[in-house]
Amino acid sequence: MVSESRALKQKALTLFEYEAEQYATLREQEQGFRDQLSIVTRMLAGKRGTILDIGCAAGSEMMALRKMQLRVVGLDFSACMLRYARERFSGDPNVELCQGDAESVPFRSESFDHVTCLGVMEYLPDYRPTLQEISRVLRPGGSAVFSVPTRISPYYVTTQIFDRFVGPSWRAIKSLGGRWTPPTRPALGHAPNVCTPWGFRRLLREFGLQPQQSAFSNFFVHPLDRISPTGHDRLAGFLERFSSSIIIGWTGSQYLVCARKALPNRER
Repeated sequence: MVSESRALKQKALTLFEYEAEQYATLREQEQGFRDQLSIVTRMLAGKRGTILDIGCAAGSEMMALRKMQLRVVGLDFSACMLRYARERFSGDPNVELCQGDAESVPFRSESFDHVTCLGVMEYLPDYRPTLQEISRVLRPGGSAVFSVPTRISPYYVTTQIFDRFVGPSWRAIKSLGGRWTPPTRPALGHAPNVCTPWGFRRLLREFGLQPQQSAFSNFFVHPLDRISPTGHDRLAGFLERFSSSIIIGWTGSQYLVCARKALPNRER
């Protein structure tokens, strides 16, 4: 498992080093990112103290956290991502950046009031080591917010079917017509480690993290996203208002949950 984890993380690192400039320049313009961040900031409303942002990338969500008057420590595996983040926050004494691994967080136990871990878990073969570390560095009573792709999303199901059964033939046809150019983007080499919401909540409880709030986001519709991007964005934006709906919310492709670390018995 250790060697598998190392190999998968190296592939993810290659991918994110390649995408670092895009994260630094375009990430905050993406509607899906803004929708998720809006939910995260609502979940953290009124929180104070120091927050650890695991997988901080080029610092896009850190800007929103700073606007909430939180002191931010950003942790990322990619030195290239961190270079962009350092440029962005070079004059802010309330931002600290550190290169490190989500499965081995280089900080003392109970040293953070809150933690965010957005878009990280799906690149790991097993959620448990990272959840163990988050629980360890989080102070009792503190909040941890996660964003993880959900297996039950229709978008995940339809894209998997398309990529497996339709994609190869479609690319072959385009290639014959001289319109297909092989992608230069580094391949991850494995499917994302997606969750089921109930399974992820159960795992959180195993590590002393009690789910408090949850929502869904990114209501992508396949293949409309490829056929009509403009129409797709309008539909996805409309569906976003149902992110907390029991009936419609589960169709979102991202599951967001805020969990609270249990207090010692004497403090409850």
